Order: sequence, then structure tokens, then C-alpha cells
Amino acid sequence: MRIERVMEVDGSRQGPVGDGARRASRDLPWSRSPLAGLAREGFLTLVLRPVVRHYGHPRVAGLEHLRGLAPPFLLAANHASHLDTAAILLALPRRLRRRTLVAAAADHFFDQPLKGALVALAVGAVALERRRAPRESVELARRLLGDGWNLVVFPEGSRSLDGRLHAGKRGTALLAAAARVPVVPVGLLGTFAILPAGDHWPSRGQVEVRFGEPLLPAAPGRAAQGRWGLRAATDRIMASIQGLTGQDLTVEPPPVGRERPLDWMSPGGPVGPGSRDGELGPLGAARPRG
Repeated sequence: MRIERVMEVDGSRQGPVGDGARRASRDLPWSRSPLAGLAREGFLTLVLRPVVRHYGHPRVAGLEHLRGLAPPFLLAANHASHLDTAAILLALPRRLRRRTLVAAAADHFFDQPLKGALVALAVGAVALERRRAPRESVELARRLLGDGWNLVVFPEGSRSLDGRLHAGKRGTALLAAAARVPVVPVGLLGTFAILPAGDHWPSRGQVEVRFGEPLLPAAPGRAAQGRWGLRAATDRIMASIQGLTGQDLTVEPPPVGRERPLDWMSPGGPVGPGSRDGELGPLGAARPRG
């Protein structure tokens, strides 16, 4: 099942208000009901788990970083295969999996009502834009986090075609800063070899899911949510993912000339290159609660 053309809420452009409202209407609140949650858990454990075990023989590392960590938080992972979402969800402890949703590309998975309903029910997919980020999509993600849901995101925005780790977009850092939630870096190994882009049937291999130490947004402020603060936070997230996977990280300079500072998300107004974000950027290590 194709469940992985997952969004990147970038925020660099906004579509017309009517277009954004149409996209936001693709949200399916019923898929987050207790009954739907029971059906999803059954599908994940009784259908997807045997498939992933057969082809991937999965191993999980870093669960100690999740002990004592309570929802909501973001799970930010590298993205190389349609197996990625299933591998992450099945690696999570049940207490966290039942409160975890997946940010999915509205233009791909929710372009038809039946397809959108199926992926929403099967993996908890939520329709969000990966190329454009109208306010409705960002506000939906913030509301879900505020309601205590975790959210799986792929900062690269789409699957890697060469197995390398590519520069992340700013949406994950934006959501973390706006919602004041930790970011748990996730490293996925082996999924690219089993089912790379372009293949329609998996081969057998070894999958490993590695959870890293949670990262916490800096205190709210203009620097944290401005253009340069979000870029620094995004780079920190991608460096944490790279530390888990050991992948080559492609050097892709951000399109500064085309990115906007998201001043509508920053009460203090636009933040320019003269702002000071601190030596480590707006993300730092977070201590698990509990």
C-alpha cells in the first residue's frame, strides 16, 4: 500500500484562501475516533506487522529515549521507502503508537475520497500539504499536537531516490516552534534496499529503526520562528537524523531568495539575517518527562 508520499509543511508559499480551505476540508476527524483507533491497531499488528517481519526482520534501538516521554511530540525521520511509515509505527510502544498520526500528502493520498479514507483509517494519515502550506494545514497540525497527538513527519519532503539524506525543509522546525513540542529524530536503515522508489515489490533484507534523543525548541521569540532560526533548527534536526543513520548528507543550500520569513507565524514580525539565534540554533536536547 502506498502510504508514504508524505508532506513537508514548508510554509514558503501560500495558495489562495479558497484553495487552502478546500485542502483543509480533506481532514477526516472520524479516523481519530476510539473505534477507528482499534481498527487501525488491528490492521497494523495483524496485517502490516507480519509483512514487515517477513521482508525486513526489523530491529529497534533507542527506545530508552522514549521512556517517560509523553505526547505530544514530532517524530522526524529520513525517508527512502514506502515501508518507512509502517516501520516507525510498529517500532513504537503501543502506548505511543495509539496516539500517533502520520502527515500525508493531500495532493496524493487525499485526491480521491475513498483512497483518503483508507489511508486515514489504516495508518492515521492526516491530509497536509508538502509543497504549499496554507494556514489551514499548519493550524490543523498545531491543533492535533495541541490535542495530544504525536505526528510522524519526513523533513526531506519526499523519498530519497539515491539512498542519501537530503536537506530538510523548514516545516518540522516550524511546527515544533509553534506548538512548543519536542522533536524525536528517527533513523531508518534498510528500507531503501528493500523497497526503493520505482520498485513495486519488496525484496528481503534487514530494517532497523533508531530513535534519538528528543530535541526541544528554544523559548518563543522572533529569532526562533524567523527564517534563519527555522533553518538552523532544521539543520540540527537533519544532523541528528544523520547521526543515527550514517547516511551521506547532500549539501543543498536553502533557496533563501524564495523563502519567506513566515511573519504570519511570528507575532514579532519578520526576522532578517541580522537576528541572533544563538550558537546552537533554536533546538536543544530535551529531557524526558516523568
